Amino acid sequence: MTEPVISPCTGVCRLNPRTRLCEGCRRTLEEIAGWLDYADERKRAIIAALAHRDPFRDTGAGPGGSDALP
Repeated sequence: MTEPVISPCTGVCRLNPRTRLCEGCRRTLEEIAGWLDYADERKRAIIAALAHRDPFRDTGAGPGGSDALP
C-alpha cells in the first residue's frame, strides 16, 4: 500500500492576483479546491509541478498556461 499524498499547504493562504498562484503552496485556486477529490496520481503530478512555479513571477501558470496539468 502506498502512502497517502499530503497536502502541500503551508498555512499561508494568499493568492497572488497577477500569477493566480497561492503564495504559500504555489497551487492554483482550482488545484486547492479540488485537492480532496483528486486521485493520488494527480496530487503527485501537482506536487512535482510546484517546484517549477514562482508565485511572484507570471510564468503562464493557471488555466491553459504552461504549468497547467491535464
